[in-house]
Amino acid sequence: MPITKWTDAQLNTIASKYSTLKELRENEDGAYQAIKKRKLPCLSHLERTNQWTPKELISIASNYPTRVALKEANTKAYRAIMRLNLQEEAYGHIEVSGLIKWTEEALQQEIVKYNTVAEFRKNSINAYDTIKRRGLMGKLLGHFPSWREVKRKDKVVPIDDNLTGIYILYSKDEIVYVGKSSHCIYQRLLKHLTPGNIEYKEVTKVEVFQIANKANTDVAEIYLINMYKPPLNKDCNSSDVLTIQIESLSDIIDKYHSFEVKDNKCTKYN
Repeated sequence: MPITKWTDAQLNTIASKYSTLKELRENEDGAYQAIKKRKLPCLSHLERTNQWTPKELISIASNYPTRVALKEANTKAYRAIMRLNLQEEAYGHIEVSGLIKWTEEALQQEIVKYNTVAEFRKNSINAYDTIKRRGLMGKLLGHFPSWREVKRKDKVVPIDDNLTGIYILYSKDEIVYVGKSSHCIYQRLLKHLTPGNIEYKEVTKVEVFQIANKANTDVAEIYLINMYKPPLNKDCNSSDVLTIQIESLSDIIDKYHSFEVKDNKCTKYN
């Protein structure tokens, strides 16, 4: 079906046929999307269903003993309260940790129970929402480690952050990838072990060859890729047979590390 190219006048005419936004969307969704994209004012006369006033939302919330109960019974009202930042007014009747209202001192006492922002948010959502609403995120939660630091700890790659050189990924006994890093092998391995990457569920073993010299690292990577032809290496992986031999690779390696990968975490071999 060809895409209809409406003029603004045609869109205004279409919108004028309906009295509610719901009717317009059900019958002329393409026109509605065009009106919305062009930001035309012809939707202003339409009645919007479930558009509660703040007073109505607060009244609805007062009928439920907890936020979870409201969410399960009336998801649209729950989301509207969140969208309009009415949590403090709507949930003032709900007692949280013995407190009717969070003071800054009470919030600080709650925060010290947790080690990360994610843990705090999961276990004390009312306190977290209060901090966010009052604009106190940096002041009260700034001391927590960033999500990147948490991610690094969770992945458990037990090597020095600043280690550079070559790393080899195995799937069972097959070499599937040869890589390098002149800045931080730690960060490169985290990327390989992140959900969504092709290596995520395949890697069973990691070997790391610490090489301080960048020129040596570059040559060693290309050589090993063409020697083993790992299936996940697309660059520098020639279809030709490698005929030269480098006998001194072991001379440029400063340290060697070997890890078993299980449940996406590296454990150093003894």
